[in-house]
Amino acid sequence: MTTVRIHPRFVIPYYSMYLEGLTRLYGARSIRFDKRGFPDQTQYNDGFAFTVETGAASLTLRTRVYVSANDFARYDNVALEWCDRYGMVNVDPALPCPEKVLPIGPSFGIRQWGSLAGTYRDVANIFARMRYPPRELYRRLRAMRKYFFERVPEQELLPRPSDERYVFFVAWPWQKHPDVNPPRARFIRACRTLPEADFEGGFSPRGGREMPELDDITALRHYPFREWLKRTQRSAVVFNNAAVHGCLGWKLGEFLALGKAIISLPLTRRVPGELRHGEQLHFVADEQDAMQAAVARLLRDSAYRSRLELGARAYYREYLSPERVVSRLVSGPLPR
Repeated sequence: MTTVRIHPRFVIPYYSMYLEGLTRLYGARSIRFDKRGFPDQTQYNDGFAFTVETGAASLTLRTRVYVSANDFARYDNVALEWCDRYGMVNVDPALPCPEKVLPIGPSFGIRQWGSLAGTYRDVANIFARMRYPPRELYRRLRAMRKYFFERVPEQELLPRPSDERYVFFVAWPWQKHPDVNPPRARFIRACRTLPEADFEGGFSPRGGREMPELDDITALRHYPFREWLKRTQRSAVVFNNAAVHGCLGWKLGEFLALGKAIISLPLTRRVPGELRHGEQLHFVADEQDAMQAAVARLLRDSAYRSRLELGARAYYREYLSPERVVSRLVSGPLPR
């Protein structure tokens, strides 16, 4: 018999992938939301802690797991001391990596529960966080609303045939993290000036914020997530660069799940396995001419584009799908 105990204090959109993996591996009936046996307060208080317990009561084998999927390349020392295995999305290759830390690669938010059960469990989750200041609680409730009404189940992120001329790319304009915008601006301009590309997108409208340097490459409207998904599935190529704080953004995980031909700047965080140029991604320099040449090649060379698409999806299934990530966290070998 296996029991999975999950501390209820976690941010649902960031950790729904791991909850889905636990459900697939052990079944929904094995899962309990329970604060007992966990640290009362971790250092940053923004992770996902769970235990997997197997065997009879007198001979229980317990594995303690902590997952950090936030944007920062930092360890939660309280959680690190408590757990047996520490899964981390944003592992900085320049920093020492403790033996129990596993780089788990990019993730993204999914709709993990159905409406009624999900509402009950998620609201219970919110009440478990009532010590948060009202402003923070409001922010998290808004995030939960977006999770329910905009995200889709993981099974819906599937490859679809791409259009060899169509390129779709939409990015959020970061005002507090301006280093994220320039590479995306270069990619948008590269696509807009490429004669063989039918480009759609740009930076999302900014709602009154002053960023005049992006005015000429701002999209005409917002794209709801489901529409973004369909247009991205159709797009011949997509673009990835480091997101805020140099992190692996959600879009990289989504692009891999969708089996896209990904043009990417070099990654700034460790990933499981290996993402190789010409096999799973096409790496480029942060220069508009290099991006334009990469787009032109992928529009022209269908065989190469297909290789990247198949490689991206295969990597996702081997390393990033919910059950594979959780399986590695619970019982996979620790890195050396």
